Amino acid sequence: MFAHGCHHAAGDLWPPSPQCQTCLGLPEERRLRIAALHRRLALIGISSLDRVGKRCWAELRKDGGRNVANILREWIERQGLRGVPLYTMGASSGGQLALTLPRHMRVAGVYAQVRGVENTVLQLPKGRMFPPTVFVHMPRDEDNAAIIRGNIETLKNTGTPVLELKIHPRPVTVEFLTERSPLIDETMAEGIVNALKKSGIVAENGSLTEPPRPATEKWAPLVQPVIGDLSLTLDESHVGELVNLAWAKHELVSDEAEAIMTWLQHGGGRELDGIEDARRKAEQEGEVVWNNKKVKDSSGSYTSCQKYK
Repeated sequence: MFAHGCHHAAGDLWPPSPQCQTCLGLPEERRLRIAALHRRLALIGISSLDRVGKRCWAELRKDGGRNVANILREWIERQGLRGVPLYTMGASSGGQLALTLPRHMRVAGVYAQVRGVENTVLQLPKGRMFPPTVFVHMPRDEDNAAIIRGNIETLKNTGTPVLELKIHPRPVTVEFLTERSPLIDETMAEGIVNALKKSGIVAENGSLTEPPRPATEKWAPLVQPVIGDLSLTLDESHVGELVNLAWAKHELVSDEAEAIMTWLQHGGGRELDGIEDARRKAEQEGEVVWNNKKVKDSSGSYTSCQKYK
């Protein structure tokens, strides 16, 4: 199960198609989806009830996520997946939801990004242990990093396997942009990098000189002519998401996604020591399962859209 962050939606996972005309297929969400499919996971994205405000998971304040748990149970039953391990994944507000759902249903593993929770959320009823958990966060966000450190300590003290992945700033390069987004080719990427450098927000070595979101008005007018019809609307833009990821303070990220999912599927440290061991295992199993063939990137082949009350 994937839970988006504020200002986002489940449709960010999939590209626009006749089945989902409002889908965006954002770069990091797309890579997470493909990683899940490589791991032979059935993927469901759920949107928060708030579709007109900040679009955060206000449900956590109202019912602690119980309605989402009910939606998952119904979907699992409809798909004939009863008894199959359930993993929850989310970023920011969605990460808090992913960490909360084990209170309401059986979860085999949690993959939470860039947001922690109060330690009391991780304390399950007597006799139940919190599932193996991966925290992916960005040390530049000091407040959230401190909360997550507390979460890690709490879970380790109760015997829960925990994996931590820290994401640091990276340069904005042609390779970075073209690798992450299928909508950005090499020519466009070169133009984007040059425009960002001209704006002063990116130095000659590719590193960002200031937070990109508050400085959007500085660089967006120079980048827009380069990308044509591609959007630069906040939280709907391929370029915007990648530039924000490069700053590495608070953004969804797909780094090591397949290795993380492999670690969770293998019991979260009970069979695999860490991220490098999980990466090797993912590569071995990927070769066996997929015979080195890429998963088809088509929403029609793998998805359906269903509204739940």
